[in-house]
Amino acid sequence: MVLNIAGMYRPWLWPVLSLITLVVGACSEAAHSPAAPSAETTPAVTPANDVSRGPYAVGEMSLLLGQLSVSRHPGGTFVRPLEVWYPADATSVTTQPRATYNLRGWLPSRVFVELADGDALRVEMDAYRDIPISQHGGFPILLFSHGFAGYRDEASFLTTFLASWGFVVAAPEHLERDLPAVYDNNVGAPGIDVLDLEDTLALLNLENGADRILKGRLDFSRVATIGRSGGGGAAIATAKDAEISAFIAYAPTGLPSGALPAKRGLIFAGNADHVVTAAETESTYERMSAPRRFVAIDGAGDASFTDICPLASSSGGPMKMAADTGFPPPAQVVALYTDGCAPPGVAPEAGWRAIRGLTLAFLQEVLGTGPAKFPGPGTTRFATVGVRIREDGKLSN
Repeated sequence: MVLNIAGMYRPWLWPVLSLITLVVGACSEAAHSPAAPSAETTPAVTPANDVSRGPYAVGEMSLLLGQLSVSRHPGGTFVRPLEVWYPADATSVTTQPRATYNLRGWLPSRVFVELADGDALRVEMDAYRDIPISQHGGFPILLFSHGFAGYRDEASFLTTFLASWGFVVAAPEHLERDLPAVYDNNVGAPGIDVLDLEDTLALLNLENGADRILKGRLDFSRVATIGRSGGGGAAIATAKDAEISAFIAYAPTGLPSGALPAKRGLIFAGNADHVVTAAETESTYERMSAPRRFVAIDGAGDASFTDICPLASSSGGPMKMAADTGFPPPAQVVALYTDGCAPPGVAPEAGWRAIRGLTLAFLQEVLGTGPAKFPGPGTTRFATVGVRIREDGKLSN
């Protein structure tokens, strides 16, 4: 059964979706719509500590995370969207347009209907909908948890990049703390995001064994969690599971109490982050077990780890556009969507290059997927951006 689920992220559609237990998806119209074709080709390179895209084209598919473990959920809506980016062969990309998403669709319905459906909040991804996965796998798996007041596509600058380097990246929508929930002060119970990540891995296992796009191409011996803000806390908490080899957290909040999981970990901080300060993030590093790594990026704010900042140049950005409808967002949401986007913050593309390159170097070393080695504490610049790095212990086995 194939449904167009890519647009089913609006909160007023969830009563309908809750009737579904497990559906795999499909083509895209509203949330993920086509963009103009690109003549670019993906470079076939394998550099250490480079920030070029990898040798693969990138596919994107939408699934629904169903009632795989209803008994573990304390209540609420069980069915939620799941976005997956995966490596594909360049020959699979012919005349297809690139995939896009429109942030307008995550705003509450009263704001949504007041905004023109233009390009101001549309993000083009370097990915193509539903093309075949490369047959060169098995590919390691990354479970991505979006931030507090975020959404599953929020870091496509990173998720598509990692997929081009041979990772399958899966990002569930955390309905209890995504943008619609926080905008309307309807935040749900904590901890369900961890269940979402665990259920995502279970669903990928089903997809790997089914006669669908991902069939037989996933490597469940190499799994890591990654997340931002509240998703960073979820990524760390989920790393307790035996299936998880390592974690990466970007300005994490909502951390588990007590000892953190004894897994290899990397923590990112923004030196200009006013939401989760670099000092707070560094204190999380102090709680981690070796081997561990810490990176502080000069000029980076909380939103620097997302796709959001470039949208600020269009009509003042998503929160300004939302406020202009007469239904202003809460101050907390405004801060999350603007922190680090204005000068003297690091330019979005420059920050992304450092985030992508350092993330890739860590994953290649800990999961054994490539030659990159994580730079040492003597490194003060990476991809033209100032950084401060701390290390403790050897990452590779």
